[in-house]
Amino acid sequence: MSPSSGGGVRSDAARNKTAVAGFETSDETLVANVEVPMRRLLTVVAILQLAVSGVAAQSQSATKAETLSLEQKTKISQVISPRSAPLASRNFSVAVDAVVPADIQVHSLPPEAEQVARQVRGFGYVVVQEQIALVDPHTRKVEIVFPRWLEP
Repeated sequence: MSPSSGGGVRSDAARNKTAVAGFETSDETLVANVEVPMRRLLTVVAILQLAVSGVAAQSQSATKAETLSLEQKTKISQVISPRSAPLASRNFSVAVDAVVPADIQVHSLPPEAEQVARQVRGFGYVVVQEQIALVDPHTRKVEIVFPRWLEP
């Protein structure tokens, strides 16, 4: 740094001149002109990334529930319903992504139900009131919920 003619101190960057596209400009101006748009671009990219990841997570949950047809849900329900008496709801609300409390037993999905829909192979289930919840037995997270139907 060196004193300027006005008695103040100017940085070396302010004194350096650069020719860009035929125009002479200082290094500080060049950095400022590039830095602001770059920050805006990075901000927009970060916002888009968050939005896309949120949508992807929502569509993944929706896709799991939509993987079973009404017919498959009905058949699985007809296999499960006679085997398990429904629990009272207690403090557990049946919903996709809810975690089944540790004091509620998660039953193994019967092989007949797995044959109806191979995509539920390895899931467990709980029956709460008039709903069946298919559960990931490792995380105890509810993946799919559908009504409990008895065979007519």
